[in-house]
Amino acid sequence: MPRDIFVEGYTDGVLAIEGNRTGLVEAIREGMVKFEEQQDGRVDFSKFPVAGTTIEVRPEDLLPTGEVSGVLSSKGILRDLVLGRTTIYPFDPRSLGDNSYDLKIAEDYYVIKPQFKWVLPFPGTMRMLLLDRFFGKHSHVFNPWSKVDSERYWEKPRRARTPEQLKRDLKVKDLNGFRNGDLILAAYPGTMLLGSTQEFVGTGGNVGIVSARSSIGRSHWTVCEDAFLINQRYKNRIALELRSKFSPEYEDHWNILIVGERVAQIAFLSSEEALGSELQRQTKYSQSGKPLDEIIRDWTPQEMLPKLYKDREGR
Repeated sequence: MPRDIFVEGYTDGVLAIEGNRTGLVEAIREGMVKFEEQQDGRVDFSKFPVAGTTIEVRPEDLLPTGEVSGVLSSKGILRDLVLGRTTIYPFDPRSLGDNSYDLKIAEDYYVIKPQFKWVLPFPGTMRMLLLDRFFGKHSHVFNPWSKVDSERYWEKPRRARTPEQLKRDLKVKDLNGFRNGDLILAAYPGTMLLGSTQEFVGTGGNVGIVSARSSIGRSHWTVCEDAFLINQRYKNRIALELRSKFSPEYEDHWNILIVGERVAQIAFLSSEEALGSELQRQTKYSQSGKPLDEIIRDWTPQEMLPKLYKDREGR
């Protein structure tokens, strides 16, 4: 949590806090600098008390010290937040990395609706012959450009469960490492979930790249493995493709995520402006033309679902 600090000096973005010099970005990231979040998602960092006066954090204090690369550093991310060029709401300084921002998982999610529950212990061809012989044809076509199929293949949105509910529902013998108040998303081996970030992210004139945190990848999860690009002017929660990498032989191993923990990261790439007609356009998933408070108010889990059928509307 942010705490009051005594500032001895302040020069060119470098602070002397209680005798220890530290960079402005590090002070913000460590919670030594208080801030307020505006309704438009802009971050307003507090002023520092110095001998009865105050010194304000200015955007120019966050200017790059060298040539700007394609990927924004922590200083660039903070600068764009102060100037309102990008949005991260709610903003947590502890999630700010050197070249990215960590994203937390929210509690609403979807899973693919199971088509049939019987699993026959035979090789694939024999299994299909047996299914055909005794149960009739079981082939299905999923048309992602069909609204009916898109809604039929996903169950209703689920909410994360408490450890006690998880233990009861999945018949788990023991649970380790959970805390009071934890809420859990669980995935069967090889299955895919649709989740979302807790944060509402606005890329502004930048392009976002979303990926798993390395520790999450090493914990048998993939995140946005084939849909990781966030366009300019995007503003909304970010839908996350989440897949358990446990293989089917681990059929009694459910992989879990805890709500509010950092599972993904977004890097911001500086980019030239898109064409004027493209800047304000509404997309299937972005709400760039709406104020942030309205986006937060109107958000529903259904916004995570794929909407390829809209590509054909009006054609």
